[in-house]
Amino acid sequence: MIEYNQSDDSNLNFLPVWDRNIHSEHIIPRAYIDKEEWSKFREDDEIDDWINKGANLTLLSGAKNISASNEGFDKKLIAFNGKRNYSKEKKGLTSFQITQKIVSNDHSKKHNREWNWFCLEVEKLLEIDLTEIKEKKGSSE
Repeated sequence: MIEYNQSDDSNLNFLPVWDRNIHSEHIIPRAYIDKEEWSKFREDDEIDDWINKGANLTLLSGAKNISASNEGFDKKLIAFNGKRNYSKEKKGLTSFQITQKIVSNDHSKKHNREWNWFCLEVEKLLEIDLTEIKEKKGSSE
């Protein structure tokens, strides 16, 4: 939904859900507890509730998802940005607008590596108010 909204092309091709090359990438991986790069989340009582939520997911091709794997955020950005973490990965920036926005926001230091922009996009798209959710998550950080 957000992916379609990111494009100004009203004729954007439909992304078929059965396409096995389209993957949901967990930015904070489900295996975060096993990785030192994500150790700060081990003490977060609410992290398990957020792992599979939209604000922690983005879209990637299968090759880039494998490259991003359970890596730390810096290595994930390498994969998102079209560089290679592994030799068989396709080169080139991800084609998904939502993931490009993560890369762009990080380069410009726009959101200080926070995912608040996701809530802003959902609020606009669905015309709802997520202030309570944003405040709750903000107070636990």
